[in-house]
Amino acid sequence: MTDGLKTLAYHSYKAVRHRISFLRLTLLFAFLVIFISACANRNPTIERPTPDFYVVQSDDNLDSIAFMLETTPTALLRLNPQVIKGKLKLGTRLTIPSGQFSDDSTQAELIESTSDFIWPVTDIDISSRFGYRKGRMHKGIDLRAPRGTPIIASASGKVIFSGQKTSYGKIIIIKHSAKVQTSYAHNSKNLVFIGQLIKKGQTIAQVGRSGNATGNHVHFEFRINGKAVDPKRYLQNII
Repeated sequence: MTDGLKTLAYHSYKAVRHRISFLRLTLLFAFLVIFISACANRNPTIERPTPDFYVVQSDDNLDSIAFMLETTPTALLRLNPQVIKGKLKLGTRLTIPSGQFSDDSTQAELIESTSDFIWPVTDIDISSRFGYRKGRMHKGIDLRAPRGTPIIASASGKVIFSGQKTSYGKIIIIKHSAKVQTSYAHNSKNLVFIGQLIKKGQTIAQVGRSGNATGNHVHFEFRINGKAVDPKRYLQNII
C-alpha cells in the first residue's frame, strides 16, 4: 500500500471513530432527556411512616411507660383507645407518639409551679450534668454519694412508679402535678411504693449503682409534660 493510500485510510478511520463517538453522546443525551422528563411527570408516591411501638413489660404502668418514652399518659391513651388506664396487659403493643408532647404553658407558669424543689441528696457533688455526653443525651444530672446515702423527695407528690427499669436500675418516679415529675435512679433500695403520697424531703430510697452505672450515685431527672429538662433550672440554692 502506498503512502497516499495509508494516509487516506488513516483519516477515514479517524472520521468513522469521531462519528461513532458523536452518535454515542447524542444517544446518551437523548436518554437523559427522556429519563428526566419521565421523572418530572411522574406522580410522587407518598409513603406513610412506619409506626413505632412499645411492648408492655413486667411492672409497667401507663405513667412509667410515658416517662420512659418522654411523652404523657394522655398522649398514649389518645393513640391507644383500646387501653384502659390501670389495666395494661403484659405483651400489649402500644403505638407511641412520633413527636414530643407540648402545650401552650409559658415558661413563667412552669417556673412558678416548680419553684419549691430541693436537691435529692444533702451533699451536692455533681459527677455528670444535663446535656449531651459522648454524643448521647444525658437526660438528668448525676449526684455522687456513698452507697446507702438517703435519697429524699425533691417535692411533695405521689409515687407513680417504684421498681426496676433496664438501664435505670431501681428507679422511683414521683408525680408532683399534672405537668411535673421527678425521678431518682440507680438506687440500691427503694423505700416507697406505687400510690404512696410523699412529702418534700422525705427519704424515698438509698444511693446505689443498680442498672447501667459505673459508680454509686443518684441519677435525678426533671420532666415537664413528659420532656426532660435541666433540673438545675428549678432547684433551690442552684450551684
